[in-house]
Amino acid sequence: MVRGLLILVLLAGFNTGCFVIEELDSGLKILEDHAPLAEREEESDTKAAAAPAKADKDFWKNSRTIAPGSGGGADVVSCKIRGQLQFMKRTDCVNRGGQPK
Repeated sequence: MVRGLLILVLLAGFNTGCFVIEELDSGLKILEDHAPLAEREEESDTKAAAAPAKADKDFWKNSRTIAPGSGGGADVVSCKIRGQLQFMKRTDCVNRGGQPK
């Protein structure tokens, strides 16, 4: 009986749980193989961070110019307000008390 207990204690001492660590490692590999969402989210975050800067730049580029043929500049006139020449829509010029040309 004592001999059996001694063998059991020795086996328990040598069995330090390495199989548990191996199972955790293999499970982590399986999880990484089947769960690429985390990687996609990281990639999309970096792309999303760069996208607003480009969108802002494009917005300001387009907001300062009137593309030929877009029809956006059809009613834009030069307007003299308090001695200064400004460019705006005819209705805005009249509303601000200017003289459209």
